[in-house]
Amino acid sequence: MPSSPQTIALSLVYDYEMGSGDPTQATAKPIVNATIRLTLFTDQAVNAAPVVSLRPNMVQVMTDQNGYWQAYLEPAANYSPTSYWLVETGSRTFRITGAAGQASANLAP
Repeated sequence: MPSSPQTIALSLVYDYEMGSGDPTQATAKPIVNATIRLTLFTDQAVNAAPVVSLRPNMVQVMTDQNGYWQAYLEPAANYSPTSYWLVETGSRTFRITGAAGQASANLAP
């Protein structure tokens, strides 16, 4: 009997990458075509449900003409309570943690 397809719910994560700003301008300029790297760090090698073997996971996206980027990620909590996504942009690095099934996350300050 063939197996049934496995599906994993993903969450949309997005942000804008902006320049440091100019004191003569009201808004900062977007950073265009910047590489954004998202890497999953987990202390377990399997996903809880459905059971799926994992290998190191890294996603790369680029910013658009407005500095906007987005990625669909599996919530880190699906792996273990201590798992997290590390987001590296040209100007900052931060972690994303959260419960499974968490809604979209706007990371803009």
